[in-house]
This record gives sequence, C-alpha cells and structure tokens, in this order.
Amino acid sequence: RNGRGVLLSKLNERTGRVVGCAKVSGGAGQLLLVSSEGQMIRVKVGEISERGRVASGVILMRVEPNERVVAMEYDAEAQDEPENEPEEGGIA
Repeated sequence: RNGRGVLLSKLNERTGRVVGCAKVSGGAGQLLLVSSEGQMIRVKVGEISERGRVASGVILMRVEPNERVVAMEYDAEAQDEPENEPEEGGIA
C-alpha cells in the first residue's frame, strides 16, 4: 500500500546483507550454505528457530572476519542421513 513495500529484515553492519531467502513449509528439507573460503554446511530447516518477519534473524553459519557467506540453496527433498549403523554383515 502507498508504495512503501514490505520489510524483509532489519539490516545493519552487525547483521550484514541478505544472502538469500526461500519459502519453506512444515520444517522439511535442508539449507546448504557456502562461504567464500569454500566451507559448506547443511542445516535442517526444522532446527532453525522461527522469528518475526522484521527481526534481525538467526545465526546459521559463523565465518572469519575476512570470509562471507556467498551462496544459499534450499533442498526441499533432502532426507535426514541415516546414523552410521552397519548394514547386516557390514562394518560401520
């Protein structure tokens, strides 16, 4: 309304820029995050605490001062990896 748009998040020097956003539902799937130094992590969507739309957000990946999160991808079909249990007759 009135051409003001919708606020996404409170951004400042401490929070930095938005790398990406994805519509998720039901807590299923995983987020993949990649840093400028090649570090990659997977985060289960169901383990991310919810915040209001205009909140500062949550920390998903800590990086060094000279490093940045450069990519984010949402994988809705990712399944939880099975525990390292040996298959019948196998070794873990």
